[in-house]
Amino acid sequence: LPVSDEARELLCSTEHSRVNGEGNDIYPCGMKVMSFFNDTFSVKGVEINKKNIAWESDLQRFNNPPDYLKRKKTTWLHDLYPTVIGKEEGVKSEDFIVWMRPSAGSSVTKRYGWVEQELKAGQVLEVTVTNDYPVESFKGYKQFIFTEISAF
Repeated sequence: LPVSDEARELLCSTEHSRVNGEGNDIYPCGMKVMSFFNDTFSVKGVEINKKNIAWESDLQRFNNPPDYLKRKKTTWLHDLYPTVIGKEEGVKSEDFIVWMRPSAGSSVTKRYGWVEQELKAGQVLEVTVTNDYPVESFKGYKQFIFTEISAF
């Protein structure tokens, strides 16, 4: 069931995070949704696996409403971020769920994906970034970090 206008105003206090320019409700609403990181990355010759990037406990927290894609005058998450969020996924998108997890500190580091093939020491990687997430207004910056997971 749709959330009441009063509840949406309380939970999503700025109007531009609640209603788009055409007067459609934005679902989900809120500043964190409107600041969703929508850059994309690719590494030439390397597959980035985007599955299992969200915490299992977080996957259970997010569900599309029963009337998903049927509700009139609604702008859905995939409408806002079509290059990152699939129409069928909506809020079940792991990219979205990872973004919604609060950061522990003042910097924001989010898992983007897994490289499951072996990379060699000294191997040159060609990374392509689709730069859709603006950072200039707050003098921010972006980094693409490769890390290794081990038992230690």
